[in-house]
Parts: sequence; C-alpha cells; structure tokens
Amino acid sequence: MCYSAQIASKARTVATKTGMPYDEAFKIIEGEYSRRWTGAFGRPALPILRGHGDAVLARWTFLGPWIQTEGEADAQTAKTANARAEEMYDKPTFRAAARSRRCVLALEAYYEHQHRGNVKVPYRFYRPDQSVFFVGGLWQDWHGEPTFAVCTMKPTRLARWIHNNPDAFTGPRQPVVLRSDEEVDQWLQGGGPETIAPLLEVREDGFLIAQETPNRNGTRVRSAPPPPPGMPEGVIPPETDELF
Repeated sequence: MCYSAQIASKARTVATKTGMPYDEAFKIIEGEYSRRWTGAFGRPALPILRGHGDAVLARWTFLGPWIQTEGEADAQTAKTANARAEEMYDKPTFRAAARSRRCVLALEAYYEHQHRGNVKVPYRFYRPDQSVFFVGGLWQDWHGEPTFAVCTMKPTRLARWIHNNPDAFTGPRQPVVLRSDEEVDQWLQGGGPETIAPLLEVREDGFLIAQETPNRNGTRVRSAPPPPPGMPEGVIPPETDELF
C-alpha cells in the first residue's frame, strides 16, 4: 500500500459505517481532512472504528511511547503508517496492539503507483459499485491522542501487477480488505494470529477493481510507457480527465 487513501466522502456514510455522531463526521468531511486523496505523510486525523460505537479521530502513523517529539513522529511515518499483518504478532512495536487494539478504517478507495520505467502512474482501487469498504488496522494512544497503522498482506494478482515498485524492499503489498460486517467483527474482536488467518488469505474474487487516475494534484500522467504485460482482470480503462 502506498500510504494514500480516500476516506468516505459523505458525513452520513461515515456516521453510519463507524457509529460516529453525525456532527463529528460532518466536521471531518467539511474540514481539513476532506481531501479526496489523503496521504499518510503529515499524519492526518481520520475516523477509525475501534469497536461497536467506538469511533474516534486518529492520526495515521502508529506511534509508541519512545517517540517523543512531533519531528520524530513525522519521521516515523515511513516505518509505521503500515504494519505487515503476517509479522505484527512478532514485532515489539505492534504485538500488543495486534491482540487487543485492532481497528478498521472506512474507505472509498486506496491508491497505488505502477512503475513504468522512470514514470509512476497512479491507480485507484475501489468497489465496482462505488460502495464503502473497510481495511484492518492497529491503534495506540500517543500522548493522549489515538494513532493507527493500516495492516497489509500479500497481494492479489491485480494489486501485484500495479504495485510493481522494483525498489520495494518487501515486494508488492495490499491492505487487509474486509469484505463483510462479519469480517469486520472478526477483526475487531482481537485475539491471536489464528483469529485473523482466514482474513489474510489471498482471494481472487474481484472484490476491488482498479483504474488509472490523475495524480493527487489533478494532473494526468502524459506520455507514459505502455503498462507491463499480463494485465489481470479488474483493470478498468481510465477516465479522460476526471479526478476522483
């Protein structure tokens, strides 16, 4: 996952999906966090659900008590904005949260860049019916403020074809996408690795599709080389000039 997502853009949807009071959700949508393409760098505050009826604003980058300053917190984003779900029970940073402080984030989409030579082309991953979906995460308080990481897993063919960064140390990844209310409940209940093992299975079920999209600043990549061979199902032809 490339540290970029689109939170639910309607206050009523946020309130319904998370249980957050409508007026709080409205402030999120109408305020500084309403950017359609939201990046982890800068640690924006986004609405996470920690349990039924327990929705809070949390900063995107999981921070431990050993992080002392805002500067240290900003530098930590590249390390703990995401957490590898297969390893989080073994990592001192994440293992306590993996058992007892799991959360979910409501998204309309997330973004990845496909590398084509020296050009990076952004793609938007979303539901075919444009509905909101949840991704799994971990949360922790930092100086009285909730922070969180998005959990990642091995990718589908679609995610692997797009997230093809040759310099990525860990290889292609994708968020842990939860496909139903039951899976959300399973994630939120906490527990050991066995409680999430079924959710980390790679499922080639077309739950998400992907489409080439403009950059975050609204400009479309021009004169990019053609995409790599082996295009999988689920790639939608790009819109002309529409910015999501």
